[in-house]
Amino acid sequence: MREAPRRIVGLRLWAQNSGVFLLGKKDEQKRAFHAGVPKGAADISGLVSPSGRRIEIELKSPKAKYTEEQKLFGEAIQNLGGIYVFFRMLSNDGDKELEPCINTIREAIEKRLARPDEAFRPGTKRSDSK
Repeated sequence: MREAPRRIVGLRLWAQNSGVFLLGKKDEQKRAFHAGVPKGAADISGLVSPSGRRIEIELKSPKAKYTEEQKLFGEAIQNLGGIYVFFRMLSNDGDKELEPCINTIREAIEKRLARPDEAFRPGTKRSDSK
């Protein structure tokens, strides 16, 4: 039996699912319908309590490409006062990678919440860009 991972208290996360569906009648040309989150959105989204800050987590396997859209999405989340975490796994063994990933998320939350007085002002850019 596998031991349950350590939890981060006050963190509510959900997967961001997306997909492409072909719409149209059987004998007609079909069109693609893109469902789900915008291009570049992180794999996991959530909220940090009690602050209510948005958190977005992008996970990459060892060889997966980190796209420009994903980088821009992460910058937008940070510029709006949210928390963005990018985590590249060193192996494809999810069990081995879980604890380092949780630690990375915990550190990002602590770093962002250490500056609670920093409020979003339209037109300004955050100094912590990752």
